[in-house]
Amino acid sequence: MIYFVYFEIPKKQYKAMEQLRNLENKYFFDDEGIAILGQNNEYKGKTEIKYSMIQKAVETSKYLLLYCSKYESYVVVKSTFMNGTIEDIRGKLMPYLQKKYIICRY
Repeated sequence: MIYFVYFEIPKKQYKAMEQLRNLENKYFFDDEGIAILGQNNEYKGKTEIKYSMIQKAVETSKYLLLYCSKYESYVVVKSTFMNGTIEDIRGKLMPYLQKKYIICRY
């Protein structure tokens, strides 16, 4: 039973989400929240998240990790920023997250 829970269920979930493989996300940060546009050959979708819905953010030297729940997070690659900087995004998130915006020095 333990084998099934730890190995077989994740395999089945991965196969079931085949349409989301190679998905490219584009993140748009505005004054109200984040719009995320996801697209690949088979799928196109849009998600909007208000800053107040983000529970925690962790910033590393390469990534910005946005946690919306215990089980859902978004990974933003900082080197792909266009039309803004991490300081701009930090300024939008800090009023909502305060101590839950964590900056890692690695």
